[in-house]
Amino acid sequence: MYKPIGIVAVVASGSDGEGIRDRLGPIDPVFFQSTETLLAASDLPAGIVLLGPDVALADAADLSDALGSRGGDWAVVRLQADSGSGDLIGQPVTVGYRQSLDDLIAAMDPAAPAPLLELGVVLRHVAKARHDINNPLTSAMAETQLLLMDVEDAEVRESLETVQHQIRRIRDLVADLSVLRPPTA
Repeated sequence: MYKPIGIVAVVASGSDGEGIRDRLGPIDPVFFQSTETLLAASDLPAGIVLLGPDVALADAADLSDALGSRGGDWAVVRLQADSGSGDLIGQPVTVGYRQSLDDLIAAMDPAAPAPLLELGVVLRHVAKARHDINNPLTSAMAETQLLLMDVEDAEVRESLETVQHQIRRIRDLVADLSVLRPPTA
C-alpha cells in the first residue's frame, strides 16, 4: 500500500517563500534560503522538498541527486506558476508528473485515507514515461549520427561513438519496458 510522505522542507526566498508559506496551511515544513543550506541540515527526515520558482533547475537536479544518495524516500518538486491560472504547479525533478500545490497538500492530510496504487495507473505512467523519454532520445541519436558523418578528428569521433553507444543502451532499456502495457478499455 502507498504511504504518503510529508512535505519536510521548502527552499525559497523573499516573496516566493512567503507565498508558499501562506498556501501550506497547517503543514509546517522547515524553510531554507538555498539548496546548500538544506543539504547542510543532516537531521531532516526523508520527504517532499518544495523548491520555489527562484531555484534554478540545475540546482534542483543537483539537490535531487544529493538527497537520493542519503537514502530514504525523497521527492524534490519544483514549483512554478501555471501560465493559465497563475496557480502554483509542482513539477517533480525526477520522473513524475505535474501536480497542483493544493493536491500535494491534500495528499499530506493524515486524516485522508492512503490511496492504493493501482497497477493500471502505474502502467499508464510507465507508458507515458517511455514516450516522454523516447522523444528526446530519438533527437539525441539523430544529432549524434549527423555529427559522426562529418567529424574527421579521431578523438572526437571516439567520444561521439561512446555517446551513441550510451544512447542505444538507454533506448534498449526503455524498449524493455514495452512489455508493461496498461490495460485497454
